[in-house]
Amino acid sequence: MPEHVVIVDGNALIHRGFHAIPNLSTSYGKPTNAVYGFTTIFLKVLQDLHPEYVIVTFDTKEPTFRHKEFPAYKAQRPKTDALLLAQFEDTHRLVKAFNIPVLFKPGYEADDLIGTIAKKLDRENPDLAVFIVTGDLDTLQLVNDHTKIYTSKRGLTETVIYDVASVYARFGFGPEHIIDYKALRGDPSDNIPGVPGIGEKTAMQLVKEFGSLESIYENLQVLEVSKRIRQILEDNHQNALLSKRLVTINCDVPIDFDLQACKYSEQFDRQQVIELFRELEFTSLIRKIPSFGTEQEEAASKKPTTMQQSMGTVEKPADVQYHLVATDEAFATFLDELNKQKAFAFDTELDSLNVLDGELLGISFSWKEKEAYYVAFTIPGKAIETVHEQWLPKLKSAFESQQVKKYGHNMKFDCSVLLRYGIKVSPISFDTMLAAYVLNPGSRVGLKNMALTEFGVSMTAIEDLIGKGKQQVTFAEVPLEQASDYSCADADMTWRLVGVLGERIEEGV
Repeated sequence: MPEHVVIVDGNALIHRGFHAIPNLSTSYGKPTNAVYGFTTIFLKVLQDLHPEYVIVTFDTKEPTFRHKEFPAYKAQRPKTDALLLAQFEDTHRLVKAFNIPVLFKPGYEADDLIGTIAKKLDRENPDLAVFIVTGDLDTLQLVNDHTKIYTSKRGLTETVIYDVASVYARFGFGPEHIIDYKALRGDPSDNIPGVPGIGEKTAMQLVKEFGSLESIYENLQVLEVSKRIRQILEDNHQNALLSKRLVTINCDVPIDFDLQACKYSEQFDRQQVIELFRELEFTSLIRKIPSFGTEQEEAASKKPTTMQQSMGTVEKPADVQYHLVATDEAFATFLDELNKQKAFAFDTELDSLNVLDGELLGISFSWKEKEAYYVAFTIPGKAIETVHEQWLPKLKSAFESQQVKKYGHNMKFDCSVLLRYGIKVSPISFDTMLAAYVLNPGSRVGLKNMALTEFGVSMTAIEDLIGKGKQQVTFAEVPLEQASDYSCADADMTWRLVGVLGERIEEGV
């Protein structure tokens, strides 16, 4: 299998993100839609292609050789949105954090740099597989047996890869004639005139029959077209030739390109990338950051069982103390400690998300940072109804005591669950989800997002624990130790957030 080289058109991806995701910004008002779009596509590329080499190219502000030949080139475009311009710096920071080289050259567009690199690799390293990541289909002219185009088909995550066969399938001719087609059709987005009056269908028909623009004009008098079309072609011969020059990617840009400098070993500073994602509030993307090392590679090489395929594992930090309460003795010790507390955070676990009939599998408690307890009702050898009958009445006094403060995240859910079992939680002293919303209306108030934003802790997603789709299991099927660590983390993070958010509310921040 050949090694993969990925060449990214940075400008194309930034613009794609900016227009695909309107009005995205951080909780403190910084626009991030373009950077988020770029990052989403970039991470998907790394996941899909597993490249050995990566480089990112960008345009510059300076006029190019195309502007010099045709001053009206791209002249119709409105001034770049200030909200988009403001996001280029963060995009550069992101690429740098991944330790990936950036290439740009005044007087040339990113396409020209991409074309130059692709042709150089084609000549000197024909065994490599080159993938150009872009949203600009002008680059289809670069497709050959070694070079393909990776682009968005719809949105940001639905993608398509163009090779020689797929270019033929779409246009009816090969990549080498894309420039002839564009010369006839023109390109309004770049203000390239083409031949006015020649539409897509006619342009494709002419190129299919004669190939190059030059051949079309050589056979102008025998073309099976109307007199009007023939006259249009005659009148716009120079426009057609100019348009072909403008759409042709320059593959001989004088640049210094070192393939080995683009080696993507995934030895970047992962923590630095995480910190940047936290700053930009890209919490949902953190789990997609590549993480490679000896241990991970060894683990990946081991064939999982069916249950392991459907369920993940809980990543528990080394500095926490999470206790599983699953015996009468352990419960008695736990209960003695619980009854001494003046406040605690709690979280319920059900076998479904249905608050009306989901069975209560366990409750986690925390009253000290980095420490929590999971009271499990699914004890091997005991019916869950029996455990409920024996333990829940003993927890009732703590939940209903007016002298003990109760904290939670989305407490409406947890309190509704306990009410079905005869426990009326009171007082409800602090809900971290509601507090987060009050402080930043419209912000992401999920517990895992907040734990990452506030403490830099990447919690296990429920999908990573129970799986997805046909392989998904219920929380009841998760091994007790894993269920305990997962639920304890929820209670622990809730307890920590109470202190942070409570202080901000008191200060009016």
